[in-house]
Amino acid sequence: MIYDNLFQGTAQDIYIHWLILILGTGIFLSGLAVISTCRSIAGYFHLLQKGGSLRSRLYLGCYKYHSYYWVAFGLFLVLHFLATLVHVGIPAAGEPYELAHQFVFYASIGNLVLGGLVFSSCRSFQSLIGLFVSNKPLAGGGFRRFFKAHGVIWWLFSISIVIHIVAGIIHAVNT
Repeated sequence: MIYDNLFQGTAQDIYIHWLILILGTGIFLSGLAVISTCRSIAGYFHLLQKGGSLRSRLYLGCYKYHSYYWVAFGLFLVLHFLATLVHVGIPAAGEPYELAHQFVFYASIGNLVLGGLVFSSCRSFQSLIGLFVSNKPLAGGGFRRFFKAHGVIWWLFSISIVIHIVAGIIHAVNT
């Protein structure tokens, strides 16, 4: 069966693999919460127009926690990255699974960068900055132009996440 060689090794290896998997699942679930409450994504599908299904109380009730979903997503992402980095390290030439580790590692770096870009182009980021600064440094035209790319950055980020997940599964099954 395909799962027979999934997560083999010492007890410590098995525990860290499960921790990485659980943190990855947390990233996935909190990411779904973030993207499902994102007004840009909903607007992309025209769901916020008058009579749209996302103008409902359910959507508005979930949307008010959008910033908290971002915090959970960020925590899961950083913990997942650190646990993996501590366990596997930076991929080196000559290791047994060099290509798989490099593919997963560099996809994760892409995810961190694109995740940062998505968050920094989000209105929640502007609200967070507003907690620490009395004036609104992101109220200028530069942020508005950057915000217009928010939906496009989401698509790039989503593609990068899929690549990372597929590469991680291929690696987990083949090691």
